[in-house]
Amino acid sequence: IIFLSSESSSEKQLVALSAGADGFIRKPLVLEPFIQALKSTIRRSVSLENRMRRDPLTNLLNRAQFNTNMRRQSERGERCALAILDIDHFKQVNDTHGHPVGDQVICGIAQVLADGLRSTDYVGRVGGEEFGILMPDCGVVEAETVLHRLRERFQSMSFSGAGSVGFSCTFSAGLVE
Repeated sequence: IIFLSSESSSEKQLVALSAGADGFIRKPLVLEPFIQALKSTIRRSVSLENRMRRDPLTNLLNRAQFNTNMRRQSERGERCALAILDIDHFKQVNDTHGHPVGDQVICGIAQVLADGLRSTDYVGRVGGEEFGILMPDCGVVEAETVLHRLRERFQSMSFSGAGSVGFSCTFSAGLVE
């Protein structure tokens, strides 16, 4: 909400802003400050929306947003496959190589999932090293093929920490239609 008014009283402008407005532009309208106020408001709105719906480490959907999409899909009653993935022996990765390397592994699988799924699929980080994939208009057989391809891509990635030998990881998944 951006107020456009000829009001010159700073106190009244502050009252408007404290009521929830995002900006106050005085008349007569000067185009450049108005455009800057709009751009700033849009940037803040997009940033806030991302923080509310995205996991900060992976930029995948967070658990709440993934669950919302899952609920919507269920309410529609359309065919859909749901997969839950878990990185195998992830605690050992953190214990052996440290949490920063563990974060690299989490980001690695997130990238594999984001790059390897359709734009109509939903992928989210639903726990520490657990991920959910919701594949609308997809059955178990097709989803299993996709999961095998993703698993092979992830397993072929190499990770390493400071002074450590490279290693790879795998994941396990459960799948249901």
